[in-house]
Amino acid sequence: MSCKFTYRGTSRYASTDNLPSLSNFMIPGKTLPTNWKLSPPAPRVDLAKLETLDDPDWGCYHTAFHPNGFRRGMSYIKYYIPRKVPDQIRFVEQWVAPGWDCTPSGSAERTTAKANWTNELIQFAADLSLPVQENFWPPPGVKTSLGSIVATLAFSARQEEARKNGQSNWRELPDDGYLPEVGPGLFRNAMINVTLSMSTEMKKRLPKDGVRWLYMRSEVKKLEGSRMDLEVLLFDDSMDLVAISHQVAWIVTGVEKTQRSSSL
Repeated sequence: MSCKFTYRGTSRYASTDNLPSLSNFMIPGKTLPTNWKLSPPAPRVDLAKLETLDDPDWGCYHTAFHPNGFRRGMSYIKYYIPRKVPDQIRFVEQWVAPGWDCTPSGSAERTTAKANWTNELIQFAADLSLPVQENFWPPPGVKTSLGSIVATLAFSARQEEARKNGQSNWRELPDDGYLPEVGPGLFRNAMINVTLSMSTEMKKRLPKDGVRWLYMRSEVKKLEGSRMDLEVLLFDDSMDLVAISHQVAWIVTGVEKTQRSSSL
C-alpha cells in the first residue's frame, strides 16, 4: 500500500514501512503553546453509541459501494454528522470511522476485525471529507444539493429505516446521484470539486495500531470563479489536533469530472 503526500512542494510516495518526514517526529524541534482552540467546539458525542448507531444526536451515512462508481473512495468511510443543522452553515463537521471492513452490501462481516485509521491513511481521510460547497447554493431546480448536509441527513434517515427493516443492501438508495441508471461512473451533481493542489501537515503521530475515530472539520473561506480553498482539520478521539490539510480546488459538474477530455 502506498500513499501520496505533498511536503514542502514536493510530491512523495511512501510505503507503510518508510514514513516520510511529514510524520517523522524523531527530528528535534521546538514545541510551544499557542493557546489555539477549536471554535466553536465540537458537539457532544458518545463514540460507543456511534459504533452501534445509537447516538440520537448523530446520523450515520455510508455511501454504497459500486466498483465503477464515482464515489467509490467515499464508500470506504462511515460518516457521522450532527442531526441538528445550523441556521447558517460555515463548515462541515463529521466523525469518521473506516468503512472498508464492511461488505459491499453494507453489513459488517462478524469475523472481520474492526479497521483503524493509521498515519498512512490521514491524507486519504482528509481528501474525502463531506463537501462544504454544496451547502452554499443548490443546482437550478433542486431544493437541496445532493451533497449538502440536509440531503445527507435525509439519506441517513432512509438508510436507518432500511436497516431496521432488515434490508441487507441498506446502503443503496435510488436517488443519491450515482447509481447505474444515471450512467456508468457518472454523478449527476453540479458542484464537484477537482483538487488542483493538496498539502497535509501531521501535528501528531497516531499509535502504531491506529485509531478507530477521527473528527474532521472542513471549511471554505472563499469560492469565486469556481476556484475554491479548502481547509480540513483532523482530531483524534481526545480532540487533540492530528493533522491540517489545505486544498485548492476547481468546481465542475459531475459530468465534466468524469469526462477524460475535460480540462481546467
